[in-house]
Amino acid sequence: MEDSNCILNGMKQKQLLIKKKHGVSFIEASEVFNDDFSSCVHDPDHSYEEERYLLFGISLKGSYLVVSFAERADVIRIHFSTTHD
Repeated sequence: MEDSNCILNGMKQKQLLIKKKHGVSFIEASEVFNDDFSSCVHDPDHSYEEERYLLFGISLKGSYLVVSFAERADVIRIHFSTTHD
């Protein structure tokens, strides 16, 4: 069984990599769920294995974000992906 400190350190490292790669932290991405004017649509391009949705909204610092997420039981899983022009 893994030590809980190793798991937490791994999660912190993953969050730092995501922030560096995408410019958005988990915390900032989750803020969009509290935007009263956000808009949510089904994500047909990425819903093969699970139902995914796109949430369009604004973070607390004013960044316009599109958050891809899936609901699993009582947990919301945020997906990060890179967009290509």
